[in-house]
Amino acid sequence: MSALVLITSLAVVLGATRSADAADRGCAAGVFTTRVVAIGGRRLAPLLGQPVSALRMWAHEGDVQRAIPFQVDTCGADGRPLVPALGEDPGDRPLGEHSLLLFVASDAGDRRNGPLPADVAEVQITSDAGGSRWAYLGRGSAPVAPRDDVDYDPRSDTVRGQRYTVRFHTGYIDFFSVADAAGRSTPNLVDRWKIRVEARILWGLLRFRRTEEDVHEEVIGYTDGPIRVIRRSRLQTKVGMGLSSPEGIADEYFYGDHYGGPSEIRIPFQLARVFGDVDVRIYLDSPEAHGFRVSAEDHDAAAVGGSVADGTQRAGVPRVSWFMLTRADVGVLHRLRLGPTLDAVESELFYVDDEARADPPEAVVGLRPGVGYRLTNWGSVERGVHEIRTETYVIDPAEFSPPDAALSRLSSPVRVAVRSGSPRRDGRADMGAGPPRHERPSGSAPALARQSRKGR
Repeated sequence: MSALVLITSLAVVLGATRSADAADRGCAAGVFTTRVVAIGGRRLAPLLGQPVSALRMWAHEGDVQRAIPFQVDTCGADGRPLVPALGEDPGDRPLGEHSLLLFVASDAGDRRNGPLPADVAEVQITSDAGGSRWAYLGRGSAPVAPRDDVDYDPRSDTVRGQRYTVRFHTGYIDFFSVADAAGRSTPNLVDRWKIRVEARILWGLLRFRRTEEDVHEEVIGYTDGPIRVIRRSRLQTKVGMGLSSPEGIADEYFYGDHYGGPSEIRIPFQLARVFGDVDVRIYLDSPEAHGFRVSAEDHDAAAVGGSVADGTQRAGVPRVSWFMLTRADVGVLHRLRLGPTLDAVESELFYVDDEARADPPEAVVGLRPGVGYRLTNWGSVERGVHEIRTETYVIDPAEFSPPDAALSRLSSPVRVAVRSGSPRRDGRADMGAGPPRHERPSGSAPALARQSRKGR
């Protein structure tokens, strides 16, 4: 779902504004799982000033050296990623102190044998579960890795990752499919991601209701690299009486098998002083989820369209932070994380399996099922800045049971160390003169040109 649509809707109803810089401080704000490694440019001192197009990244498997895909993003003075406007050529930026190197953790390999050249950075990734793995960054002219984990089509406003496809329609998602490990995709799983925000003010005399269709979104720029897409948009919400909210600028982050990001809202007053109550429902309306099972934090699993386990509809669980849709070959995990200043907000499971129940606007009447969250008890929220983060992951069967295993794999601590070695006599990195004798073939000249454009 679009986290930023939720934030914008909440901001309008709650009299808030979206923070322009807090949630996006540092390019690494968009890296929210240990599946991706992010390293700031300051830690890559031997390569600072080098054109990104001249860099190569590789890993070792025993005596075999292989190129791996990577991406370098750059932050501006305000800490936000520099995102080219639509139609703007990003150019070939040099690696700088405010750059961010990105690569997929599972691409790392064994440690290389022999001394490390001074113009090569060695990255060591250590986890409590899997020990240490290594990857290397240096100058080179060898072919780059041809793999491209994610693409963005600005004409259709569609993101295609290795494991999912998501399409936006003026501020909400109206197409979402996932692929299993073999690349077989499901049909569109969504009618739409629905946002339903209702509030009472003036002792209940007035009632506001906003949905995803009250949000207007315009894409104003994007970054499309082999590791992630950053989609930047301008958001505005209809307030009523012909008025609209102030414009906000929002970034969302898309990787090969997951997407989402952090957002913050700034509330200028204590909500209880103005609102009698605020009720937020944010959920996936999925008429094509036949054959899937629904499970959620502290709730039993239920078969979509079948007999529903009593535990799935149990109320009163104060903080539901995730739900899953799973079948034998593929699953979707969605996480909602509220910041510490929103501890009093209750996030209950919203789950309805009723083909006759209408909740417009919608393309198809009925919730089969509707699954997501209901957020209440906003009256206790104080003035200030508050963070909300949403994340969507495509997961494999090994991660389904127990569900906690999937969460631990995504958030298990990883330590990253970077070092450089002593100069080689010829002054070149291992990848500088083309692949060594044991290197696997990794691309062609067209692939090199494409990677260089996307990696900037």
